[in-house]
Amino acid sequence: MSSITHTRNKIKVIKKQGGRGALEEKPPKVELPGASLMSQN
Repeated sequence: MSSITHTRNKIKVIKKQGGRGALEEKPPKVELPGASLMSQN
């Protein structure tokens, strides 16, 4: 459960920082379908 919460927190940070820039700077350790969709937007 802790890993899921951590991933959700990362997604929140990515949304705040504007998606692609955040992904390039700090790539997520676990790739989720939601994360890939967000990176495309």
